Amino acid sequence: MLSEFPVFSTFNNLLSQTKLADQINNRQTITVLVVDNSAASAITSLPLEAQKKVLAVQVILDYYDPVKLDGIMKNKTAQLTTLFQASGGATNSAGFLNYREGADDQMAFGSAEPGAPLSSKLVTVVASRPYNISVMQVSAPIVPPSIKGPSDVDSAASSAPETVKTADDATAEAPTSSGSRVVAGASASFIVLIMMLMV
Repeated sequence: MLSEFPVFSTFNNLLSQTKLADQINNRQTITVLVVDNSAASAITSLPLEAQKKVLAVQVILDYYDPVKLDGIMKNKTAQLTTLFQASGGATNSAGFLNYREGADDQMAFGSAEPGAPLSSKLVTVVASRPYNISVMQVSAPIVPPSIKGPSDVDSAASSAPETVKTADDATAEAPTSSGSRVVAGASASFIVLIMMLMV
């Protein structure tokens, strides 16, 4: 089944190996920031315990899509709570993400730890089921400096992410600040398949 959607296979395998897939599936409202196989190398290069922490940082404990982010964040910035914070293992602000929408309408995420860059750019919406689950592709994993040096995050961010292809082999465009950022019409079966890939 994973071979049908190989672009996120490394990320989904990591969720299963670290048992985070079970925690994700047990939550009613969640947003997962996924990365493609190339960008996931920044996670697989870490020790197993660090991998689990970084993966938990990619899971936001609320539903977000580009329209919601653009509509409710009046000042174009926000601090978001992650699964890592809920685990009780986060120190200081490592369990939170900073979000910002730039003047060019580019949406970016980064660790809320002091000095951490906003280097993880929103690429596209993979699937969504308002207002329960949202799966969005970002350009690089968000790695808090306390887990791994920021230089590694910058290196991962410089890699061009692979694009997600639909059943028609059409390339999804990167979101902008308008409502067109949402990839509309994601079928219920595709959303269920994405959830199954996380298990």
